[in-house]
Amino acid sequence: ISRNPTMKDQALSSKSSHPLEQTISSIGKSLLTDVVDAIDPSPERATDILLTLQNESCKQKPTAAAASNNNGSNDTNDNTCIVTIAILENTRIGKTLTKTVKACKRHKRTASQEETPQWEKALELAETLLTIYKS
Repeated sequence: ISRNPTMKDQALSSKSSHPLEQTISSIGKSLLTDVVDAIDPSPERATDILLTLQNESCKQKPTAAAASNNNGSNDTNDNTCIVTIAILENTRIGKTLTKTVKACKRHKRTASQEETPQWEKALELAETLLTIYKS
């Protein structure tokens, strides 16, 4: 006997997912609608979305040395990607980033001279995130 999912089942499944998973999924949807599928996308918007993804998925790792030696320096060597394999699979963010890279390359080719450097920045950021997630 097949059972249709009820509202309670759907609520339980959404509660069981990690909050980071929900955030990354939402950011992925924004990438698809605002960059990949957009008719006239903005390179600034693409960069903003990608920076948000980077900030949410790669948090600074708290260390005892960093806590005791807080000299105000912004050392990025302690940054670590906190995205798990399960989150990558469930959100499909890797596939979304691959589509974003292709879209950024396409938009860069057709962009004006003023927008080309901005698309290059978005492209570099998308490729960097994709590399981090693959490692």
